[in-house]
Amino acid sequence: MNENFSSEYIISSLEKNSSVFKSLFSNLSEDEIRFRQSPEKWCLLEAACHLYDEEREDFRARV
Repeated sequence: MNENFSSEYIISSLEKNSSVFKSLFSNLSEDEIRFRQSPEKWCLLEAACHLYDEEREDFRARV
């Protein structure tokens, strides 16, 4: 199996996302995290939750 697509590589890459999101959100206020440009757009919190759900529900099953 190609090293770039091994289970260990994929899991390690997904685990790194935690620190990336923590650094992206650490300097934002709750108002900024919940801000929507318009009613039909997602706020940062909804986008992050969607990514979390995708990794937990869809990607995990495929890995």
